[in-house]
Amino acid sequence: MWLAGGQQLISNSNTPVLSDLWSWDGARWSELSANTATPMITHKLFVDAAGRLLAALSQGLVARWDGQHWITVVANSASRRESAAGAYDAERKQFVTFGGLIGGRAYDTTGETWAFAGTQWTRIATTGPPAMLGGAMAFDSRRRVLVLFGGLDIAGRKLPDTWEWNGTHWTRVATTGPAARFGAGIAFDQTRGETVIFGGVDAENQKLADTWRWDGTRWRQAASAVAPPRRSEGYLAYDEMRRVCVLFGGEGVDVVPTLGDTWEWNGTSWTRVR
Repeated sequence: MWLAGGQQLISNSNTPVLSDLWSWDGARWSELSANTATPMITHKLFVDAAGRLLAALSQGLVARWDGQHWITVVANSASRRESAAGAYDAERKQFVTFGGLIGGRAYDTTGETWAFAGTQWTRIATTGPPAMLGGAMAFDSRRRVLVLFGGLDIAGRKLPDTWEWNGTHWTRVATTGPAARFGAGIAFDQTRGETVIFGGVDAENQKLADTWRWDGTRWRQAASAVAPPRRSEGYLAYDEMRRVCVLFGGEGVDVVPTLGDTWEWNGTSWTRVR
């Protein structure tokens, strides 16, 4: 599991954007670079079909990690879009992004779908889910579709809808299940064939600590005796070797603005591991 950058919310006046790079092997975090010279926020990390680690940046660019540095990939820009949903589509071998904030105001949110297949961005759809930011997207490798849940729409409303992208068009597949939210952590659990979401911010602007699973037909809430504290923007990814979903950090509540804890989800329960 790779972790790059992010924002450390120390106080209202001190919110540095980080440029470090880390890896998690199931037992410990290892710092690969304390300063990559590329601060990142609202980005998405992904590994392409060639096994290369890349980052889709909010500036509309893509950077590749060469083992020592981030190198900007020569590509046309998809325009700046912060807090867009995004995931790597392994079936069609392209990174897909949806929505995001393209200006400084809520009504500058977009509803376009773009794809990056290695050399340039291509707009692949202008219809589908409503314009939004903060949606959660993951690739379902069993059904070979991208799953998009939640988000914050152009009117500032949190969304409860679930959409799927099959490479050609978007389909809304559910309007019930988890409460409306944005900023949820999301990953596809390959062992159990389920998309997992955790946390986010609800319609009352409260941080959440619930876990839900989508099997392609319905959402089911998971019950765990122990669960991570409430948060939004938590980084959730699936560990193929150990067959667990790993959750790191996020924006907490009260006097803990950012979190640095690590949790694992084994399909039935959460365990704090760091």
